[in-house]
Amino acid sequence: MTTAPDSATLASLIEAFRHREQIGIAKYGVTVDRTDLTHVKWLQHALEEDMDRCLYMQRAIDTAIALIAERDRMRDALNLIDSMRFDPLPIGWAADIAHEALQESVA
Repeated sequence: MTTAPDSATLASLIEAFRHREQIGIAKYGVTVDRTDLTHVKWLQHALEEDMDRCLYMQRAIDTAIALIAERDRMRDALNLIDSMRFDPLPIGWAADIAHEALQESVA
């Protein structure tokens, strides 16, 4: 069975995993192939990572809510400004004024 080439998304994710492992090796000096942790310790690490992820997601949600509220305030302000505009003068008003001024100057 032949397999299709990796999608750009999958390739990017694989690269991100490789990069993340290099960071872990630099920080801890070992890979996840280490054997000095018990199963419970691995689960504890995973739980702590998920707790951090929840904090990151809540922060992102809070930021998104604030940005949406700011966008809505700006849209409301622009709508208010737009509603305060005067209707433009009829087309040709400048030509009419210039013609009247010319007539007055000739007379």
